[in-house]
Amino acid sequence: MNIYKIVKTEDQYQGYMRHIDMLMAKEPLSREENDELELLAKLVEDYEEKKFPMDLPSPVEAIKFR
Repeated sequence: MNIYKIVKTEDQYQGYMRHIDMLMAKEPLSREENDELELLAKLVEDYEEKKFPMDLPSPVEAIKFR
């Protein structure tokens, strides 16, 4: 059983991403592998939200884009 931690470094992030890629390439996934993939995806998502925040556009920017 792997013990995963909250992603705090770029190296840890890259390692989790490689493991996610490996799991996604495998079919079918066991129940444990599916749970592991779900957990890793959440940990990576949380890291990306903190590391690469995306603000919503202003209403004017949204209209210009549209």
